Amino acid sequence: MKRDLRVPGRKLEISTESGPVTGEVTTLPFIENKSDADLAKVLFDQALDLFTRQNDTEQAIERLEEALYLNPAYEDAFEALGVILSKHENAEGYIDKAISVMEKLVALNPDSIMAHANLSVFYLEKGDKEKAEEEKAISMSIRMREAAKLAMQEKKEKEDKEALIKESQERIKMFLQVLEIDADDLFANQGLGNCFNILGEYDKAEEYLQKAIAIKPNHTQCYEDLAAALAGQGKIKEAVSAYQKGIEVAAQKGDMQPLKRMKEKLSALEAKSPV
Repeated sequence: MKRDLRVPGRKLEISTESGPVTGEVTTLPFIENKSDADLAKVLFDQALDLFTRQNDTEQAIERLEEALYLNPAYEDAFEALGVILSKHENAEGYIDKAISVMEKLVALNPDSIMAHANLSVFYLEKGDKEKAEEEKAISMSIRMREAAKLAMQEKKEKEDKEALIKESQERIKMFLQVLEIDADDLFANQGLGNCFNILGEYDKAEEYLQKAIAIKPNHTQCYEDLAAALAGQGKIKEAVSAYQKGIEVAAQKGDMQPLKRMKEKLSALEAKSPV
């Protein structure tokens, strides 16, 4: 199909041997084959539903074991299986199985807080207070390390954000100098729009991105950036229109990655703020 006809939603008159028909252009869905991990997640969700809603412990256990067969590194499945086994009607016979499952989770991830916390509970149920206290202490130690790590991560994210803001402010000066020489420079206008988006100055971002689109109406990235600027101002209808136009341009040019991104962002925006 010619590029200028590749516009999702466009109606086309098509001649066939049986006579004229009307068709509509649409994009094929981005379908990916499900991996073993994806199938394991489906089984995991089924198991939780069976256990919590249908009170079917045996089927829940079976689904989780199948999930772990498909994805032996599925930590959530190990945890859920251990907990469900510990709550089995025949608790005395199943508590050792629950402990075994949690020990496998510890072998997989020695820093799993919930694995050690659950082992503490399970050993206490068995009457082994010494091991219960040992596992509880390990769990608390990991919690403290994770809290410290999280604090460091938050500090780094703050520093990275500050660095990005500083960089954007420097780039704004550079782009403004370019526009003093050539007010119609595409990349300076787009760059300013991107920088002002980063700074949260969405009204200014909109101004420069509109100018960039006026300079080059088929520049795909400008529409994605413009939609972000409009959404940032609460202009949801305009943001939706920008994404739709961007999708149209991307389809005509064959820019599949931006097309996929904008379709996902458009769907998320419409779901969050129905127009």
